Amino acid sequence: MVDDAVLSREAAYMYQYVTGFQPVNGNLLRWRGLVNDNNGNSAELELVVPDDFPYSPPQLRLPGSTEHPRVRDGMIMTRSIQNWTPSHHLYSVIREAKSILGTGSFQTIQKTSNQKVEQGLESQVSTLRTQLETKKQELASLKKKSSQEVQSSHSVADLIEDSLIEVENESYALEESYDNLEIKAIEFAMNFVDARKRYYLIEAAKGRV
Repeated sequence: MVDDAVLSREAAYMYQYVTGFQPVNGNLLRWRGLVNDNNGNSAELELVVPDDFPYSPPQLRLPGSTEHPRVRDGMIMTRSIQNWTPSHHLYSVIREAKSILGTGSFQTIQKTSNQKVEQGLESQVSTLRTQLETKKQELASLKKKSSQEVQSSHSVADLIEDSLIEVENESYALEESYDNLEIKAIEFAMNFVDARKRYYLIEAAKGRV
């Protein structure tokens, strides 16, 4: 089971640094929220926290009716999930997933009319429950966390970590574009070298924090 103190801390980070994500039916081990693709289309993303968190990474899932070129079998494998350490946070995984999903377009798998109606009703019920539980969780979070704790939690180290993730995603997108023959070798080389230089500069700054 996840330690209550760890789960409370991660929930406070999620409320503070991620917009549009809420626990499912008040369960802090499951979070849902809307994410956008590069055309502004939205899809619901679900984050599931394992029982042995933070020693194992969370899982990120898209609905079965939604496809994306950077997603395989509904699961999103971010760099931080693949290289998980207990020092990572749930909110940074969500931010990274948003960046990844913003580089492609969602496609909806067609369903029968009955399935669509049923899915729509389930979504409405889920949304109403989420809104109700959100208010309860926000009130509980405010009682437990002082304003000073919330303000001090987003340190310089967190900002540097976000910058490293952005550069890594940029490098990953360049590699994909080159593999798909979307850019020429010289363009890939110049942009990739520039991204790696920025990565090492940020890494150096991280060592001084």
